Amino acid sequence: MQSLRGQLLISSGCLFDPNFRHTVVLVGEHTADGALGVVLNRALDSTVHESLPALAALVPAGEPLYQGGPVQPESPVLLAELARPDLAHILVFGSVGFLTGEVSHWSSVATSTAACIAQTCRSRSDAPTGGRA
Repeated sequence: MQSLRGQLLISSGCLFDPNFRHTVVLVGEHTADGALGVVLNRALDSTVHESLPALAALVPAGEPLYQGGPVQPESPVLLAELARPDLAHILVFGSVGFLTGEVSHWSSVATSTAACIAQTCRSRSDAPTGGRA
């Protein structure tokens, strides 16, 4: 199996699943056990500063919060350029990776975000999925 880590998946016009219709997904992990990615193009009606004040120093004022995916919406993921890539929970490519877990710990390792603070878009062989991009 060839991994899609670091690739962008762009939904086709014939994908009608509302979770993935007209989306661009960055794949951060892709193994035989499943995949993890974030939807990059679904901005919410909230800013990072409003929703996650602990990260205000990392992003410009007014930067939107993005909905990253439908499967585990309670699990935030930060897509960031990291000063120390070895601290990424999932390294996607170069110094860009995903931080997961406790938000208060993120600002100590991220140098700047890629304008995407997201919830996970996870597709695992043991988890229900609504479709794939």
